[in-house]
Formats: sequence, C-alpha cells, structure tokens
Amino acid sequence: MMTLGERLRYLRLQRGVSLRKIAAAAKISPPFLSDIELGRRYPSASVLRRLAAPLKTSFDALSAYDPRAVIREASDRMMHDEKFRKAVAKLLERPSGGGE
Repeated sequence: MMTLGERLRYLRLQRGVSLRKIAAAAKISPPFLSDIELGRRYPSASVLRRLAAPLKTSFDALSAYDPRAVIREASDRMMHDEKFRKAVAKLLERPSGGGE
C-alpha cells in the first residue's frame, strides 16, 4: 500500500500540477509539502482537507493513507470497547518469537 506522501505525489503528478501550485492552493509552504510527500512530516487534518481540493480528491480518501488514522481508531476503540481492550492485552501478553 502507498504511504500518504506517495499518494499525494501520485495524485499531484497524475494531474500535472507542480508542488508549488498545490502548496499555494493548500496555503502551506512548498518545503512542507515536499516533506509530507517524502514521509518526513505528516499534515494535520486541517492541512489534509486543504490538500484534497486541489488534488481533486476527498479528505476521507487521503485519510485512508494516513497511518495515524489507524492508531487513533484503535486508541478510541481501546477506550470504549472493553472486549477489544482485553483482546489487545491478551495479544500483548503472548511471548514473541518462536520455539513454543
């Protein structure tokens, strides 16, 4: 699966738009967008929303590539779902590696 940065770059290149033009449309600096595309930084939800329009995609479509979304979802579920929390705790108690 593509990373968020790879997806942003793919969409930008597919539409034939420069990094500077997308950055200006999203009201961020070109170096910040470059860092996002290279996986060095992650945008806030607000920035991701502003990137979606000039890339002709949706916030939800971009969010699917953001690994932090999975972490947030798991964290929320841990807080509100006791069965899920217990299942995760049980998995974490398992010895890692092989041999048994």
